[in-house]
Amino acid sequence: MFFWKMRGIQDVYSATKKVVDLWSYDSKTVLYSSSIGALVFPVSLGLIQHIVFRTISIANGHLLAPVLGLAAVGLSGCASAIAVTEASYRLRVKQPNYYYWQDEPAIFKLPKPYILDDKDWKLLAAYFIGTVIVFKVFRGRFASVLPSTVKSPGAFANEGIVGSHRYAHKSQRQKIVQIGQKFGCHTCGRKWFIKSFIADHQPPLSLSRNNKTKKYLLGLLRYPKVQQKLYPQCVRCSLKQQKHLQSPGNYSEVVSHASSLRIYHLFLPLPYIWAFLQDVLNHL
Repeated sequence: MFFWKMRGIQDVYSATKKVVDLWSYDSKTVLYSSSIGALVFPVSLGLIQHIVFRTISIANGHLLAPVLGLAAVGLSGCASAIAVTEASYRLRVKQPNYYYWQDEPAIFKLPKPYILDDKDWKLLAAYFIGTVIVFKVFRGRFASVLPSTVKSPGAFANEGIVGSHRYAHKSQRQKIVQIGQKFGCHTCGRKWFIKSFIADHQPPLSLSRNNKTKKYLLGLLRYPKVQQKLYPQCVRCSLKQQKHLQSPGNYSEVVSHASSLRIYHLFLPLPYIWAFLQDVLNHL
């Protein structure tokens, strides 16, 4: 039994080595087109965030944010996979005599999902699902691809500390700075070249204080006790929050963060992974 298992592993290793040697002939095409796909993915997410979600003022705290974020991730993955496929056709170096003794590798036969027949829809569905899985493996949150709002924890609110209706004291501010250096501003995600972070109350103090005033004036009403949490926030987002709370009609509560990239913005070249596995199976 052990012998057959080892034999199977050796066969897979030999087939994989053959495919790697075969693909190395056109390694530059794989590298360049994969780089294009890696660029298209965050750009597509940024465009969806700016053009769609920001326009209709839907932020990460919305009830449908996880579903909308999942759709944005999957569609951006499809766009990136198509970009990889198209770049492969345009950049590859193909010499017919090089493969006269065997079939061309799958790298030269990547399907182009443009006609959208039954086969193409299945291919796009596979790219959609594959991108979503990779996004979750890299610990991405679907709601985080939507813009943030200054009135609730932002798209990058990974960790916070318990606060109160008072301003943060020294030890809390020190802890907030440490969290900010690790995770960045909870609203826009920026963490590089930021000297200090502000302890941002969520929900904002002005909103919770308004609730307390209403409770005092309308004694018959009972508002639920609001649990305050503190999150790190950069000065720029703090000013945006201040302006919106002072004049909601003139300043939007939505803050976009398309340029703040994380590891889950990495796109794996799914068309090449599909083609590589297909070639390995063909050589077994």
